[in-house]
Amino acid sequence: MECRICGNKNGNKIYAAREMMFGFHDEFYYFECAACGCLQIKEIPADMSKYYPEDYYSISAKPPEHRFIKDNLVNMRDDFTVLGKSFIGRMLFSLFPAEDLRPLSACQLTKKSCILDVGCGTGLLLHRLKNAGFENVMGADPYIKNDI
Repeated sequence: MECRICGNKNGNKIYAAREMMFGFHDEFYYFECAACGCLQIKEIPADMSKYYPEDYYSISAKPPEHRFIKDNLVNMRDDFTVLGKSFIGRMLFSLFPAEDLRPLSACQLTKKSCILDVGCGTGLLLHRLKNAGFENVMGADPYIKNDI
């Protein structure tokens, strides 16, 4: 496997994951580049429409309304989920886990890490990461017709 970002071919780790959201249980292989750390799918399926119907949540969802106290608590929890720091974030995570962000904790990110979410939909994950203090987030989605 060659990294699509930096071209590295050596020492890349392979991971298997099953699609569970729609119950297809299709298996996909991902790899983590040993050189740049990018996690990417090994082979992109020819037809992605099966996994992204028109009502798919990240394409149709809009960012939630701002509520100062709740937003700050969610940001502290998300910060802890990804970086493993913050006493208050740990307590919040124990009460209201952010399981969708948990895989990012294995990536050894910092607030200055560059994060590219390919297939970002309307960008809700990036919005959460930005609100949690991550400085360099960007998204791209081939199924979104216009820039958001």
